[in-house]
Amino acid sequence: MRLAFDLGEVVGATDAPWSVSVSADAQEVLEQNADVVIHSTSSSLAKVMDQLLMCLKAESSVVSTCEELSYPFRTHPELAATLDSAAKESGVALVGTGVNPGFVMDKLVVTLAAVSPPGETGPLIRHLRQSGQLTAGLILRALLSGNIEFFEQALAELSDLPFGRVSALVHDRRGTSFRALYERAGLPVSAYLAFREAIEAMREGGFVEDIGGATRLRRRMVERVLTRCADEAIVDIEPLLMLLRRFIAEAAREEARMFCQELAGEGELEAPYELERVAA
Repeated sequence: MRLAFDLGEVVGATDAPWSVSVSADAQEVLEQNADVVIHSTSSSLAKVMDQLLMCLKAESSVVSTCEELSYPFRTHPELAATLDSAAKESGVALVGTGVNPGFVMDKLVVTLAAVSPPGETGPLIRHLRQSGQLTAGLILRALLSGNIEFFEQALAELSDLPFGRVSALVHDRRGTSFRALYERAGLPVSAYLAFREAIEAMREGGFVEDIGGATRLRRRMVERVLTRCADEAIVDIEPLLMLLRRFIAEAAREEARMFCQELAGEGELEAPYELERVAA
């Protein structure tokens, strides 16, 4: 099969083409002598064995998101031994990274919601509730990212109140009715202070969203919430503190990434060589 499609054009990107070719024939792509294959197809090691062996046979190192590649010698000793032998024979490496559940279940959802057209957040929220994914952690991430619409739609869904009513209560500077709304939504008592402090920070800022703010955690806001919660003697608060610390680490990494992108845009960073990327 000829590599005739560009990935940017396939996904409908406005800045296409990306110079990343797409092919439905993995073997044809591997014949181009790929140095590294990023493999992300299934969590089951048994299901991806043929795919991994194909890559190793082509003398390509592999980075796979297959969760069962985590300590495979314990869970799948025979399959692990086969992969180990194939990698050594070809002189390449195979590593399993898994998928960060915080990314798949939280960050990705909030990011997609932030860039969704007006009116589509409500149906997404209903789907998340029906599938059991509308958790307090997800809602808190949305709030700490500045995604007010997601936060309010979630409260409206959980409390069975009209969206307009919920929005008015959230934006009410007196803040006296938010506790009742929070309890009606059935969110955990131990996380109430975090939500209240985040809302207070949003009120002080006038509920203004910066560009891209609805997709990224705001580090200063998260730090403020963590500091406030850590000073309180609240029962069962440790899981919340751990979540907030993870949010801070993620926000710091994102800021570092953006800083490097700015440097690259200013020409202060220069890649030593170009790599050809192919999607299969």
